[in-house]
Amino acid sequence: MGKGILSLQQEMPLEYIGKSYQEVLKIRQESYWKRMRSFSLFEVIMHWTASLNQHTCRSYRGSFLALEKIGLLSLDMNLQEFSLLNHNLILDAIKKIPSSKASWTEGTKQVRAASYISLTRFLNRMTQGIVSIAQPSKQENSRTFFKTREIVKTNAMNRLQTASFLKELKKINPRDWLIAQTMLQGGKRSSEVLSLEIDQICFQQATISFSQLKNRQTEKRIIITYPQKFMHALREYIGPRRGLVFVTSSGKMVGLRQIARTFSQAGLQASIPFKITPHVLRATAVTEYKRLGCSDSDIMKVTGHTTAKMVFAYDKSSREDNASKKMALI
Repeated sequence: MGKGILSLQQEMPLEYIGKSYQEVLKIRQESYWKRMRSFSLFEVIMHWTASLNQHTCRSYRGSFLALEKIGLLSLDMNLQEFSLLNHNLILDAIKKIPSSKASWTEGTKQVRAASYISLTRFLNRMTQGIVSIAQPSKQENSRTFFKTREIVKTNAMNRLQTASFLKELKKINPRDWLIAQTMLQGGKRSSEVLSLEIDQICFQQATISFSQLKNRQTEKRIIITYPQKFMHALREYIGPRRGLVFVTSSGKMVGLRQIARTFSQAGLQASIPFKITPHVLRATAVTEYKRLGCSDSDIMKVTGHTTAKMVFAYDKSSREDNASKKMALI
């Protein structure tokens, strides 16, 4: 199926080289137009979404099935028929769907709209502009996209809660206690810590080197310094082993569900009023570094965030606790 869709982009035969640009353009457009009739919207969507990451693929496919269910789109139409639709009107219709027809939240509507725009962008490129790109509305009263909530809703623990959490976690599982401390000091995601290899640790310098892959291409190396007390406990846990730092009793990688369960249990035993998830530790790290007076750029070097905006989103300290509270200018 992939090769069939790629045939939309066949190159022009050499016999057309002697013709004028306008003539070749017309011939090419006609050629694309004829081939577009051979492809259904459904097979194009399936081919396109297969190239996306798993979460986006599932989200986009669900969006188009939902649009078909309420009658805004037919996945059986061919690309010729799809190209003749007024895509901007469909975007507007997505945002105006009444709750009696589909109980979509504003966030869900925006996801559906984003999926539709992405599809038209893909097809615009594949068809050399025959399929137009859906344009989101930017008028104040009818904007297609607007912020509906904070970027990061995750809670953060204060110092006393963090200490209580770690104390209870050590009782439950000493290995997961080490995992939590690794995450906290570096503001790391669970996946970065669970996949950590022993050769990424330098005990002499008390550092751990993490690698982050940005946009599936650019690798970013981040070195985190840990307290000697922690490094000593980590060395004792690892012993003479090689390979992964944190392993199960059978030597396999520790699963996310495992630490999610023990973190939640430790949070309950520590009487913390919200659920402790692995991501809470990342928000806690950013908040604590901010409380200690670290700059956004310094925190970004630890967490790997690419913008100060994301650091601000993760910072759960009081918005009143800012520069105006620390000094007077008048």
